[in-house]
Amino acid sequence: MSVTTLQSRSSRRIVPRQPGWLARLFDYKPFLIVICLTPAIGLLAVFLTYPLGLGVWLAFTDTTIGRRGVFVGLENFQKISSIC
Repeated sequence: MSVTTLQSRSSRRIVPRQPGWLARLFDYKPFLIVICLTPAIGLLAVFLTYPLGLGVWLAFTDTTIGRRGVFVGLENFQKISSIC
């Protein structure tokens, strides 16, 4: 008579699955910081640089309300310095 043993299910080793590259990327704290700050930095850039650029443009043109300006260079600054 021969005796055979069966391998029980509990003796199998379960290997945990490694997280994918996307899961590891979102666990990386510097990446999350950049992702979360990007919209705020974008909005600040738009709402701060546009008025600054417009102010510089208006300083170098002879713009009045209702009329397009013509580039006059430093003429506006020469007028101000001659008044003072």
